Amino acid sequence: ARVCARLAAHLGTGPWAERHRALVEAFAGAAPSMGLHAATWLGAADWLLHPPSHVVITGPAGDPTADAMHRAALAAVIPRRVVRRLYPDEPTEGLPAELRGMLRAGGGPRGYLCRGAQCDTPAETAAAWQDLLRSASRRLDLVPA
Repeated sequence: ARVCARLAAHLGTGPWAERHRALVEAFAGAAPSMGLHAATWLGAADWLLHPPSHVVITGPAGDPTADAMHRAALAAVIPRRVVRRLYPDEPTEGLPAELRGMLRAGGGPRGYLCRGAQCDTPAETAAAWQDLLRSASRRLDLVPA
């Protein structure tokens, strides 16, 4: 179910989202008796109940700032995160509409962090990106109201 959730977040809604929901619902009644394995089911249910955080880095291939931002995004501790490295003119299917709108603005290397439909101001430097990721990992409001 968690793999289906991640695929749905990367590719947008569709059969993976439906399969994710079906798997979570299929085991919902058995959750109390799953013991240790209930943690995995709860993780999958969390992805179903709360929107993922889209962490997107843009910039040309080989750009040192974009590459540093990408490494930082992969190392960040943010619940339900989906990290994506986008190169110029790459399709943006599967991303939230709000984020796709921000990406149209273009520019140099940037880091974008969106939780559901709520997006932070893009970071344009590796230092600003590190600060944004650190702030996001400490926040208790990782689930939009």
